[in-house]
Amino acid sequence: TTADIYAHIETSSGTSGMASILSTPPLQINAAGGRLSFYYNMYGATIGTLSVSSCPSSGACTQLWTHTGQQQTTGNASWASALVTLPSTTHTVQWSATKGSSFTGDIAIDTISITQGTGVCSTAAVPGAFFAVTAAVPVLTCTGGAGPTSAAQGTCFTTSSGTCFTDGPGNHGNNERCSISVLQSGFLFAVGTIALEPCCDYLTVGPSTTHLHTNAQINGMPITAGTSIAWYSDYSVTNGGFVVCAAATPAPTPVTVVPVTTFDCAFNTPATGTPTSGLPTTTGTRFWCG
Repeated sequence: TTADIYAHIETSSGTSGMASILSTPPLQINAAGGRLSFYYNMYGATIGTLSVSSCPSSGACTQLWTHTGQQQTTGNASWASALVTLPSTTHTVQWSATKGSSFTGDIAIDTISITQGTGVCSTAAVPGAFFAVTAAVPVLTCTGGAGPTSAAQGTCFTTSSGTCFTDGPGNHGNNERCSISVLQSGFLFAVGTIALEPCCDYLTVGPSTTHLHTNAQINGMPITAGTSIAWYSDYSVTNGGFVVCAAATPAPTPVTVVPVTTFDCAFNTPATGTPTSGLPTTTGTRFWCG
């Protein structure tokens, strides 16, 4: 949200198995259906269940998504993203959070987005691609295939046939969330200068909770196929963002060239090869120096 406010259940009281329901206002989903995206945090030893259901204007709700138990492994781990396809009969969406056995079972959700249509991205998956964007907030107009490949399709999108991913031209926005799937192993490198607010806007790679916001942190970082990269921006201050690419091998370390000072030779032979009997006055550019 714009004020960085999230919804959560507090499990310090109540009994195990109690469910709290959060519902949207009435929706108007078109005949093609819709897409729901949101982020969730389920860290704690006694986490219960979080589920999402589509409810028609009358009749029973249908469960579309559910997770049970702890999903994050540390308290400062990145929030996870969810993408749910909504049927055209959806009148409201409901989240149900069930209390676990103790107070370490708080569940939270944030950054909810509902869009029309369930279209597949027009660009087919590219053989040899390193990345595909699988979730993006607030913009995600298509899924599958190669994922979003333009700013119109996603808050984050891939470029160069899936070799790079970016938050797009200009400054990044507030409250952006993206998940980028790593399709093959390799090494990261930044294109241009990454411009992010060090405290609050960052990338994370795989299960690591390290906040990445500089070229030095990203260049040469190994990535493993099957993991994901997450992008997070907070509710204030925007900067130039990032373009991050990958290669099969790390970029070579630049070689520092030390300049050589021009010097006079103590004894020499002229460039013509004729021996000289005296000391030359020409610098070493025309004579062999011994």
